[in-house]
Amino acid sequence: MRLYKTVVSTILCLLLSVSLGYADPKAKRVRITDAGSYYTGTEVEAALQEVGGGTAGVWYRDVGNGFLYPLTITDNVGIGTTAPSVKLEVDGVIKCGGSSAGQSIIASGLVVNEDGLATAADDFRAETDTVSDAFEVDASADQVNINTDFQIQPEVDSTTAIQVLDSDGGTPIFNMDTINERVGIGTTAPTYTLDVVGDIGLDTYLYHNDDADTYIRFELDRIRGYAGAEGLLDLYEGAQDYVKLGDGGDVDINLNDDLFTEGNSSHVGINTKTPSTALDIDGDLSYTPTTQVIKAVTDTIEPAKTLVILNPDADYTLTSTPTIEPGAIGQIIYLTCDPREGNTVRLQDGDTLEGSTLELGAATRTIAALDILVLMYVNTGYWVEVSFSDN
Repeated sequence: MRLYKTVVSTILCLLLSVSLGYADPKAKRVRITDAGSYYTGTEVEAALQEVGGGTAGVWYRDVGNGFLYPLTITDNVGIGTTAPSVKLEVDGVIKCGGSSAGQSIIASGLVVNEDGLATAADDFRAETDTVSDAFEVDASADQVNINTDFQIQPEVDSTTAIQVLDSDGGTPIFNMDTINERVGIGTTAPTYTLDVVGDIGLDTYLYHNDDADTYIRFELDRIRGYAGAEGLLDLYEGAQDYVKLGDGGDVDINLNDDLFTEGNSSHVGINTKTPSTALDIDGDLSYTPTTQVIKAVTDTIEPAKTLVILNPDADYTLTSTPTIEPGAIGQIIYLTCDPREGNTVRLQDGDTLEGSTLELGAATRTIAALDILVLMYVNTGYWVEVSFSDN
């Protein structure tokens, strides 16, 4: 009787399996939702069946390879949403990582945004509410683009918190010391707020903070310094090099208390800062003049220095043309005769002696001992009389 019951039970199970559509007695069918979806599977693969027992295999899991995929590969998949708009839409937090090495997200085009889609040129793109390409990584161009405001804040301050190096490494091109709040260019140990080891190039201006009219201006072959909009320094290299102090106004110029120019009077003081005359010297004055011997009426006077002492060996009326060699425009010379000699030198005006290149206050000037004739060379090529002292 017991054997009979066992045989009957076995036959009933086989008939029930065939009527439900299972050829493999090891197959299992488990209902997983109230709507009527079922899990069907074998030792090789498992699949989710449509609601109500319709088409089998809406989802497949390949046990051997660890794959899980939909039967229709064009379907969208939603996690936390019933209306996915892309291949995989997750309404919630995605966690990536674990105990195994190399846990990551790999994608040919990855976009982090609210509603945008990846383009062919994007390897990674992050959006803000107003900027669609706030952050881009483009592998094909070997570049990273940041198209919005951004901040860099290290978790822990250090003297080398942020660095930019070239491909060979070595000394960083850029180094940020967040402990001392300093930036180094060409150095990892900046001493100042900005420390540059190397050359600095400027196009035009170098300003003082909070003082827009105090600056140094760089131009072609020229440097000018301004304080409070006053041009107090001018350095120029050109057809005529010059160094200019002051702007032509009321500016006192003091060179180490040795040479002083008073701006409101244009008086010059040597060893004094309170000059009372055009030239005020507090101390002795010495000067080594040029002494020139005159031996013939055809001799030409050489204006080598400001003071030229003539030493004639007889009384001469010079007939040389020019009587005095050309000088520099604006040059002034003082002519006198050696007081130890009793001889004189007589100069002739250009109207009296053609080619003398002299414009005198009279037709001739006779220079004796202690007489002083002051001449200036002008752009007409003439020595013009400034004054004559007949002593």
